[in-house]
Amino acid sequence: MKAILILVLWSVPFGMIAQQLPQFSNFNDLGQYFNPAYTYSQYNYAGVLAFRKQWTGIDGAPQTQLINFNKSIKNNFAAGINLMNEKIGAQKNLSISPSFAYKLKFNKKNSLVFGLNGTITSYEINYNNLRVIDPDDVAKAENIKNQVYNFGSGFKLNLDKSFVAFSVPLILNNKISNISTVNSTQSKHYFLFAGTTFHPNKKYEYKPLLLLKYAEDSPLSIDAKLELLYKKKLLLGVLYRYNNSFSLNIGLVANKQISIVYAYDYAFNQISPHVSGTHEISLKFNGKPRRPTKRDDLYKAKFD
Repeated sequence: MKAILILVLWSVPFGMIAQQLPQFSNFNDLGQYFNPAYTYSQYNYAGVLAFRKQWTGIDGAPQTQLINFNKSIKNNFAAGINLMNEKIGAQKNLSISPSFAYKLKFNKKNSLVFGLNGTITSYEINYNNLRVIDPDDVAKAENIKNQVYNFGSGFKLNLDKSFVAFSVPLILNNKISNISTVNSTQSKHYFLFAGTTFHPNKKYEYKPLLLLKYAEDSPLSIDAKLELLYKKKLLLGVLYRYNNSFSLNIGLVANKQISIVYAYDYAFNQISPHVSGTHEISLKFNGKPRRPTKRDDLYKAKFD
């Protein structure tokens, strides 16, 4: 059954290739991945290592590794880079995305950050790696190996304890392959991200978050998330992805420079009877603050 399911998911007609950007449950730590404005942070440098294994129990299900890093430059500038490796069945994607950001400060609590990014993506599809029912289908298909260049932009508006961010990380609808039988392009993705912070007392901190993602020719993705930070050390979170799945997150803020978060996703869509869930883990690190501040702990820096 699993082999047949893989055919349904990934062995779509050879003239089509799914080009949706991978999704993450701990997206608030990975803002630089989908919005170059997050290249700017309050630290001299910062970075994230993330790994996601989706739909455990299915051969060929998506696996994604992500590394991003940013460093402050003089005045209000910052530069960074994203490296992403993704494997989905017979398809392998590797992307490198340098980014730049500038912060326009209105006052002590309000600011606007602009970001730009460029992306080089290598696409490789080897149809011989598929499990097939009819070998003649693969024999007629041409393997794909190509590089595509793109760019994107975004902004992040900081308003005291709240924020709103919008980005389009891939602006051009580039053709993936020059093979005449393959009709596939990079899809534009639109991200709208917003959140706020509540401090009822010194022990607890609440963060409701909302992420909307829309890709051309795909349904709107809605992620609603609530995080609780206890004594600036223990992080608990719950996420609901509309009509798709929910996720439980647990994290530990080891000190002001390192934190780790684990997420477990449970799908309740058509694929749920055949999978054992999705696992995701991310490690975040940072250097010293750009300047001394009372809010220089790692967790609060996510939205500063």
